Amino acid sequence: MKNILGWILIVIGLVIILGDIFVSYNYFTGKDKFPEIFKETVVSSITPSSASNTTINTQQQLQNQVSENINNSIKDQLNNILPSSSISLMLNASLWSLFAFFLLSAGAKLAKLGGGFVREKKEEE
Repeated sequence: MKNILGWILIVIGLVIILGDIFVSYNYFTGKDKFPEIFKETVVSSITPSSASNTTINTQQQLQNQVSENINNSIKDQLNNILPSSSISLMLNASLWSLFAFFLLSAGAKLAKLGGGFVREKKEEE
């Protein structure tokens, strides 16, 4: 009975390992998309219109416009250097790598446990 259970555990462990390798290969070669745990969000800021508030003096308006222009140019430069979609892609790839490592470890433990049952049965004979 232990011999059969040992072989079943070895086969289950190998199926987990090979399936994980196959799925990871497809993800990292671009054939499939990573599971989207982290999704990119679009953040928009609402600026008050100058027509609604006519009591603001021109100096304050100029300061607001300069500040807004600087913020927009910084956002544009950051998006050129590191697009927001690449951050979520890196996080999803990292999370998949951790999960794949867990699956490989679990498959190896199952196969090792099954190998122990098979060896134990052979030593009894």
